[in-house]
Amino acid sequence: MNTPIFNTSKINIKAILSVFSAGMFIKTDLEKLSISVADLAQKANISRIQIEDILNDKMTISADIAYKLSNFLSFDATEILQMQLNHSLAQLKHAYKNDINNAHISQEEKDKMLKILDILPV
Repeated sequence: MNTPIFNTSKINIKAILSVFSAGMFIKTDLEKLSISVADLAQKANISRIQIEDILNDKMTISADIAYKLSNFLSFDATEILQMQLNHSLAQLKHAYKNDINNAHISQEEKDKMLKILDILPV
């Protein structure tokens, strides 16, 4: 019997996936489906620049754009928006941790604040 290298029951898949933006998932999907950015832009009636900005994490995805994209990708609009939200929340949580660690407060106060952040999802 093989023993697993690590305990998968403690892995937070949502936290791992939140590292990746919706743009990264969409970029992978475009490659898998052999759809170019220009083709997607034309079919979904979204500017090529907007799609490129989404793929390069320069623009967040609105519900309207998520809906338009979902008609041509493997994801539905809700999944696209959930990916965007998880990624944004993970970035925010990371920024808060940095702010707390750089704050001029006691280590005890920092530890309390970081513990509260760790309870939050993502």
